[in-house]
Amino acid sequence: MSNVPCVLIALPDLAPPNNGAGGEGQRSTCLYDFAAAQAGDLGLQEGDVVIVTDQTDAEWWVGYVESQPDYVGQFPRSYVQLE
Repeated sequence: MSNVPCVLIALPDLAPPNNGAGGEGQRSTCLYDFAAAQAGDLGLQEGDVVIVTDQTDAEWWVGYVESQPDYVGQFPRSYVQLE
């Protein structure tokens, strides 16, 4: 074995940001119950506080229920009211 020095390089964390409490996103309130119909949907209950993380689609937004930041999904835009 040779005595080649070992160099460690720190790489930035490439994981998506944690959008939990205090994370980025816009707060909204759920107006109606929404039952998740397919994989990727976010089930909602009237009164849930929803953190909206993506509004690029006019009909379906992406976000999570504030009390459950580990599950992100899509939901109808018309089911929430931005604060």
